[in-house]
Amino acid sequence: MPGPDEVWSEVLSFLNSRSGRLLAQGTVLSAVVGATLAYAGFGHSLDFSGGDAVTTIDAGAAQQMFGPAPSLAPVTSSPPESDAAAALRVVLTADGETQTVTTAADTVGELLAEQNLTLGELDRLNLRSTTPLTTGLKVKLVRVEKQQTTATEKVPFTTKRTRVSTLPVGTTKVLTKGVAGQRRATYSITLADGRQISKHLLSAELVRQPVTAVIQEGTEKPASSGSDGSSSSTGTKADSLNWAALAKCESGGNPRATNPAGYYGLYQFSLSTWRAVGGSGNPRDASSAEQTKRAKILYNRAGAGQWPVCGRKLFT
Repeated sequence: MPGPDEVWSEVLSFLNSRSGRLLAQGTVLSAVVGATLAYAGFGHSLDFSGGDAVTTIDAGAAQQMFGPAPSLAPVTSSPPESDAAAALRVVLTADGETQTVTTAADTVGELLAEQNLTLGELDRLNLRSTTPLTTGLKVKLVRVEKQQTTATEKVPFTTKRTRVSTLPVGTTKVLTKGVAGQRRATYSITLADGRQISKHLLSAELVRQPVTAVIQEGTEKPASSGSDGSSSSTGTKADSLNWAALAKCESGGNPRATNPAGYYGLYQFSLSTWRAVGGSGNPRDASSAEQTKRAKILYNRAGAGQWPVCGRKLFT
């Protein structure tokens, strides 16, 4: 790298050359003419001296010689636009919170980057990331995620009904009580900002089989009866049976016994069967004699099958 002395030597060499002298003279002349015109432009006269002679040129003559003085416009500069003037205010909703933010970003995508918000694979944005920002624009980012959950659920039982002639019309008897089963189900759920918006079954494993309810429905038409509804004779056949043994098997011999399934009294009548054989009210409220009388009528119509489990006790 050349030193300062070498640089000045090259400059002086150039100024001593013809090209250097012409360039220097032209530069000086331009400065003089410019200053002259500027001075004359303010209405002043110019004096030039050369030896003993002095030449005076007034402003008008200077303008004829060199032309009108250039107008000098005041130098002005526009202040740079401030950051505050360039910023926009937009409404941003993200992660369940809404706020008004001031931003210098140009697009929705730049706004998210500025706010350190990253879009997940399933996340939803109400606008394209390339959408230009404008004052008051509403930008909403919803966080979406999928999860799996397992739950134990009931499996409803079915009911099987059969019509039998051993029961009076309008009466029923439950042979098997229905019991709900159980299954273990796995679901896929979709959450939007923590709230469930969809649920789909992926798989289900049966843990316990449901038990089908079996119910008999009577079809036998009742025989004609007397004014008390019991003239269909109990007969010597029914009278000779072991009713006490049947009552003990059905209700423990308790005339007020109540089965939550809907059976009452010594012989566990359903309300419909009790009424079909002429009874009124609830069997448990009737006397033991009344209950036995209605049980004998039922036996004469439908046989021991009315008591599927305990009916055999009648013959002991």
